[in-house]
Amino acid sequence: MLMSVKHKTIEVSLAAKDAVPGVDELLRRVFLSAGCDPVDITQYADEKGVCVSVYLSSMKKAEKIRQDIRDLFLRGVRLTAKSLSQEDWQDLWKKEIMPFPLTKQFDVVPVWHREKYKPGHRTPILIDTSFVFGTGLHETTRFVAELIEEKRGRFNEFFDIGTGTGLLAVVALKCGAVRADAVDIVPESIRLARYNAGINKEKISWARAGDFGKMKVPRKYDFVTANLITHDLIRMRRKIVARVKKGGYLAVSGISLANAGLVRRHFRKSPLRCLKIKKGEKWATFL
Repeated sequence: MLMSVKHKTIEVSLAAKDAVPGVDELLRRVFLSAGCDPVDITQYADEKGVCVSVYLSSMKKAEKIRQDIRDLFLRGVRLTAKSLSQEDWQDLWKKEIMPFPLTKQFDVVPVWHREKYKPGHRTPILIDTSFVFGTGLHETTRFVAELIEEKRGRFNEFFDIGTGTGLLAVVALKCGAVRADAVDIVPESIRLARYNAGINKEKISWARAGDFGKMKVPRKYDFVTANLITHDLIRMRRKIVARVKKGGYLAVSGISLANAGLVRRHFRKSPLRCLKIKKGEKWATFL
């Protein structure tokens, strides 16, 4: 997730050629220890390695973070920084993101490709990702979407913690939810999530911007999702679990394989039974 900034966005990146499980989480923690907000951090991995980036609106802050990281003398990690205009940022995403399959039924279709997209027997979900991360390309998001689809018809009220673009809320509504609520720490995410729901002829009933750990949410839900970093899942575990109705479902994601055991141990203390684990090359999701 990332709120766009006017005029310029400074991208500071840490790249490692070694893409073993857990490297991305370690690089993320370097940014967190340098004072970066978790919502401004993104990551990318392929066969060449792992890259974790933070996006900032202040050049002064970017320089301080760069110096703090240099002082760590990290071996095998390349530090880079560059400035992106808002137009460059949007054009970059529009060039790189094409329609793609999200689940067995759904395709994610960027709004700028809607006219050329031919759905066939599949269901398109239109998403504007110009300003906020949460495209569905990452396997943590895809795993949760698959779990929602698998439980089609078994839930009525859905709650998405860390909604980003609102993609998972739209999937839930398409899978039969009569109500979908959402929270995100970034105000722009909430505005975009509502917009994305609208262009898919759906509606998010209740949405708030803020730290869920400090938020009062009186309602309980049949299905709750939390696609967050490991630290936040553990920190807010009790509040997350408290939003799940008896007999309801909880999907937690954003967990590197290196941290899967840690998350499992913490959530085992809750009145929940693990129904399913989805594992990819580097990430895990628990139902």
